Amino acid sequence: MAGGTRKLKNGRYGKQAGAVAVQAATQVSTNASPVGSPKRRMGPPSDAHRERLEQIKDIAAHHFYQYGYSGSDLRRIAADANTHVTTLYNYISGKEELLYLILFDGLQEITSALATSLDGLTDPVERLRAAVRSHIGHHAHRQQVAWTGHVEFRSLTGAYHDEIRRMRKDYESSWIELVSDCLRSAGKPTTDARILALGLLAIGQGVSHWYRPDGRASVDAIVATLTDMAVDGVVGHGESETYARELERSS
Repeated sequence: MAGGTRKLKNGRYGKQAGAVAVQAATQVSTNASPVGSPKRRMGPPSDAHRERLEQIKDIAAHHFYQYGYSGSDLRRIAADANTHVTTLYNYISGKEELLYLILFDGLQEITSALATSLDGLTDPVERLRAAVRSHIGHHAHRQQVAWTGHVEFRSLTGAYHDEIRRMRKDYESSWIELVSDCLRSAGKPTTDARILALGLLAIGQGVSHWYRPDGRASVDAIVATLTDMAVDGVVGHGESETYARELERSS
């Protein structure tokens, strides 16, 4: 992950203040991003304000991905955004809110993509297959945002932490339900759906770590290969003797 950053003008790289930002986030449409709680703002945010905030978040995600949250500072982010650090406070209240906004966007995007991927599907296996494709695709296409969401969640505090944790748990619950339905349809209702769901979700985290846009495999090839492996593993696996013994012991 070492290397320098590059400046952008356009395009995507992908307590009290916390409570204010979270409140703003929960009031927006599911297709919109929260605008934060900047220290200075003149009236409602304009389209230009929102567009500029998106650019700042993209650059910040790049910094958090390369240097980690603790290793990044607003001055360097501002420099890559071709602005002064004090100008950032027209958009955000501080670095932690910037991290929160990035994680909020990522979870909003991946949750929305999951719902879209399942639309119109009724077969449990096909629903799981579509979900896995969506999950892995997000972690490749939005690699920096996804990786930052996994690694830097622990850096959030207070209301920021609580809101992102709630969104993560909601997403996880959707996956447990998908896996449970799939296991029932395969005649394996006693297998621990939560363990399998967490294992499938971890595949995405791995992709966000090792995927390279200039690598030998395309996103489509990676998605297809890992989806087949994951779904076949859930539908085709047998309940191990060890798991059966542990289940009987805990009953």
